[in-house]
Amino acid sequence: MDSIRVDFNRIDWDDNSAGMRVKSLCRHGQQMRMIEIGPDSGEPDWCEEGHVGFILDGELETNIDGTIERLSAGDGLIIPSGKEYRHKSRAARGIVRLVLVDDA
Repeated sequence: MDSIRVDFNRIDWDDNSAGMRVKSLCRHGQQMRMIEIGPDSGEPDWCEEGHVGFILDGELETNIDGTIERLSAGDGLIIPSGKEYRHKSRAARGIVRLVLVDDA
């Protein structure tokens, strides 16, 4: 049997051009990602994939097809898939750290 543990300490950060960095692991058809969004950075393009997640640190501002939601440390999020839930997020203040679980 495979371990159920996801040890983010053993996974390297992958930096991307949007001022974000990600640690990710795919297992059993699911992907778990730890994401760090730097100040004044975030996703440049709209995403139509669904996400389930938890804000670890900071304050995240998510634009869901024109409606702004602010999430803070301790908040969870559930975003359904689809064009009507297209979204993009950015750090509202400081650095945001969150964990997302998606279908791989």
